[in-house]
Amino acid sequence: MQYAKEADSGLGWLFTNIYNLANYFTNGRLEQATGTLDIIVYVTILFIFYTVFNILLIYLPSFISVMSNMGKKEIKKGLYLETIFISIALIAFSILFVRDNNKELNELRKNINNSLRNDNYSLAVDHIKKAKKSDTINKEKIDNMYNNVSHDIINKIKWLYKKDMDKKNYDSINEKITAYNKLDVSYKKIDSFDIKLYIENIDIKRDQYLTKLIGQISNMSPDKVRVKLNEVYHNSNVEKDRKNVIGWVPIIGKISYKNYWENVRKEYLKELNKN
Repeated sequence: MQYAKEADSGLGWLFTNIYNLANYFTNGRLEQATGTLDIIVYVTILFIFYTVFNILLIYLPSFISVMSNMGKKEIKKGLYLETIFISIALIAFSILFVRDNNKELNELRKNINNSLRNDNYSLAVDHIKKAKKSDTINKEKIDNMYNNVSHDIINKIKWLYKKDMDKKNYDSINEKITAYNKLDVSYKKIDSFDIKLYIENIDIKRDQYLTKLIGQISNMSPDKVRVKLNEVYHNSNVEKDRKNVIGWVPIIGKISYKNYWENVRKEYLKELNKN
């Protein structure tokens, strides 16, 4: 579902509020159903009106036949045709007024949705910030999109943080952190979110995961070790305690997570290349 789906009509307003309420209770999952919800809405509208007109179709012919010289079959046939034409008109009305027909705004929604679908939240923020500088798009609607994307970024960081920091989750959460850092200051304060605390603990969790991974490498075949060593990296320049041992000499001091794990990977590759 497109972000910030608004329209200027009363029907659009009702749809937007119902959608936002449902999206809130599903923790944003409703937004992932891009396109599907639109179809459901239009089919539902058609079904409701078609049902109403068919109910009229059942009861009106008897009443009208008493009031005119037309036969019941002719009346029923006419009502069937009217039902079809009115239903088509109602669908056209829904498409025009539930959906905002602003070309630039629809293009922005499309770009945002494509970015989020590709797990590129940073690019979604770029699209919105670029649009905010434009004079052809409604600022209030852009702000609604910005707000939704900001909430989504924070929720994704919180969700990924609970998982092991393997390559997939680590890369994904770092992408969300990059996107978060691009947000305007006012959007970073959502739900009193403390990004510094999350980053600090993500560094530790990634360090712990890599330590566990290195411990498992000794039981792997050389080919598999080479593959796994490609996953041994840490992006943080924050320093950690260094407790290496070279021969019998302990090396104690500080080293960044990034340099520490880069050195570990190089040492293992060096040993592999000797064989």
